[in-house]
Amino acid sequence: MKRRSFPIANLIDDIANSIRHRIDPTIRLGVTGLSRAGKTVFITALVANLLERDRMLSFQVEAEGRVIATHLAEQPDQTIARFEFEKHLASLLKDNPEWPESTRHISELRLSFKIARKGIGALFNDVSTIHLDIVDYPGEWLLDLALMNKSYAQWSEAILEKLGKNNDYLAQIKNFDGSIAHKETELSSLAESFHQLVRTRHKQGMTDAVPGRFLLPAELEGAPAITFAPLPASKGGRKSAYSIFESRFEAYKKKVIAPFFKNHFAKIDRQVILVDVLGALEKGSDALATLETSMTDILSAFNPGKNGLFSFLLGHKIDKIAFVATKADLLHHYHHERLVDMTRALLKSAERRAVYSGAKTSAKAAASLRATIEDKAKHDGKELAIVRGRRANDQKTIGFHFGDLPDDAESFILGKKDGKFEAPKLSPPDLTNRTKAGLPHIRIDQLAEFLLGDRLR
Repeated sequence: MKRRSFPIANLIDDIANSIRHRIDPTIRLGVTGLSRAGKTVFITALVANLLERDRMLSFQVEAEGRVIATHLAEQPDQTIARFEFEKHLASLLKDNPEWPESTRHISELRLSFKIARKGIGALFNDVSTIHLDIVDYPGEWLLDLALMNKSYAQWSEAILEKLGKNNDYLAQIKNFDGSIAHKETELSSLAESFHQLVRTRHKQGMTDAVPGRFLLPAELEGAPAITFAPLPASKGGRKSAYSIFESRFEAYKKKVIAPFFKNHFAKIDRQVILVDVLGALEKGSDALATLETSMTDILSAFNPGKNGLFSFLLGHKIDKIAFVATKADLLHHYHHERLVDMTRALLKSAERRAVYSGAKTSAKAAASLRATIEDKAKHDGKELAIVRGRRANDQKTIGFHFGDLPDDAESFILGKKDGKFEAPKLSPPDLTNRTKAGLPHIRIDQLAEFLLGDRLR
């Protein structure tokens, strides 16, 4: 049932928002997703289109003509890397455009708005400066939250069971005695063998491999805190391989996971979750099922809920979460609604928890940078909705049909139905002769309105 809107309640909300804007005029937006979900392109396109808003038709504050100016400002946290917006944008706009490098570490960017206020807000100040701090971080790092309540023994047992029986790592530890001391070269070799297995599973779409820093170590490359691997339970002295790996596992939790959540993640008040549903569909039902598990684990890290007037003192909750099925330009728009249904089915438990806690959620099928145009073609005597884009390996413009997404998303996720899905790797579009500022997209303006619109009133 739709909630009725009462003028007095709206007035109180407006007053509370106006006071909060004056006390804390900052929106801290987290952007995450597993590898290849498109985080870097999403942030680049979002910022480019907020700086030049010709294509932001659904962004209400722009439609009302109240955006006086926007500019990139000095980020508040100078201890973490700045998101390389200019470099990534240049990659997309050059004569032979290239997709920018993917996210491998945490980064931040501040975009400042000068907004003409209206309503109650104008009584306090007719012009407001509001900052948008975008925090980009790998979703794989959020998978580590599940490790915080596990011992090394519990983690090892669970991982070894999950790996099955046939792989190089299990063959390597078959005759390895964890109860005795080993040289560091042997320990490093064993850890690298396990890391390689994790990376291989990840490429196959098995996104449940943790710790996340094994996939994206960033500044921890080669550090003892990530030089460990699972071993069967064994007893030995403190210099035994098992004890050393156990110590490093605990250091990973204390020195890597906990500080990340405390210093960065816990300060976020709005969140974008990018989900490569189409990539999982291409890899098959196992990859799709694993994506569901991984995204549920990632979303368990969030603290959703409604923020109040004094949230700046009591600590932010994440009060809005946008679930975004990326690369929607690989589908004709006829199929976008089914892509949204698939995304909601994958994330239903997390979305239900967020809504129960008071957070607002939205699910969209979007393309950060539209690389295709829609068309129709004849196939087996029938008209087929297709898209056309430039194939990456030879730059030839081709038409293709990704496949028919199921009308029953839950049955498909549970493996009761199957299908064949495939898309070629595409190059970015040629934007050298674009007639509008900003970057062509699908629904980035709607996402900006959902995430930012109420705070820019």
